[in-house]
Amino acid sequence: MSCVFMLCSICAFSQVLNLSDKNSKRTVIAMTANEISVLSPDLNAVWKDSYKYAVIIPKNARLRDYNKLQEMLLNVEYTRDNTLVFCSSENVALTQEVCDGKLPVYSFLDFSSSLKKEDGAKLYSIRKMKDDCYDYVLVRKAVD
Repeated sequence: MSCVFMLCSICAFSQVLNLSDKNSKRTVIAMTANEISVLSPDLNAVWKDSYKYAVIIPKNARLRDYNKLQEMLLNVEYTRDNTLVFCSSENVALTQEVCDGKLPVYSFLDFSSSLKKEDGAKLYSIRKMKDDCYDYVLVRKAVD
């Protein structure tokens, strides 16, 4: 019972903290195993309502991660109009080369500090939230 109370307290505290961040220029990322909540003025600046998917390329990306990205590019479901790719600033040039202009690539959201070292490229569905705490939610999706 005390664990539940502690979790609720942490959640409530983070909600209060995040409300104050809503109007700032800071980026806030909250992650669970299958979901990522994001508050980002940079993402707001490039956001299109047509976006449905996000691909996250890890900082320690391997050849298999880029192969997975290239396989996704062959699927007509993932297009420039509905898919974003996020990577670390160290991987931008290579990720852009792999995408070959077919998907927009951004490095302003760096998820690498929150991802496990062995995590590879991941596909998420993305949607804009009407919540007061975060602007966007990404939900883990299996690659078809």
